[in-house]
Amino acid sequence: MNVRLDPVLESPDGELFEPVIVRYREDRRVQPIFKVFPELKEYHTIDLLVFITGEEFHPLAVDRRIASRPSVEKVMMVRTRRPRTALIVRLAKDEKLEDVWKTIEDVNKASPVYARVERELVLNVEALLLKTAKGTMQRKAMGALYMKELDRLFKKIA
Repeated sequence: MNVRLDPVLESPDGELFEPVIVRYREDRRVQPIFKVFPELKEYHTIDLLVFITGEEFHPLAVDRRIASRPSVEKVMMVRTRRPRTALIVRLAKDEKLEDVWKTIEDVNKASPVYARVERELVLNVEALLLKTAKGTMQRKAMGALYMKELDRLFKKIA
């Protein structure tokens, strides 16, 4: 597949890596992802969260389900350098977290324990959210951008 591993995050247990599929220079080899995204030279597989504990989780279904609520403009599950996950959410004007909390609880029930989001670990932001060329959220960049705020949330519940 011509995959390279790029460092994503340093943790107490070592570095975490993101697989990146690199387009072959010759078109004789089949790389289906570039049939879907022919304009790309590399495909970052940012859809997988790897927790410090080693568990893996695909957050896109969580993002989509929560984003389906009219009160949610954007949402993204992020890794946090801890054995817990957090959500970065941008709510529609005049909406409150209580308006979407029931949906988050439903998602939590369907998620493995290590991927459940506690109410105290939902960060409501108003700023523009960073996107990739394919229109998805930049998980790594967003996690880095909001890491100080996420750290504050964790200190509150510690």
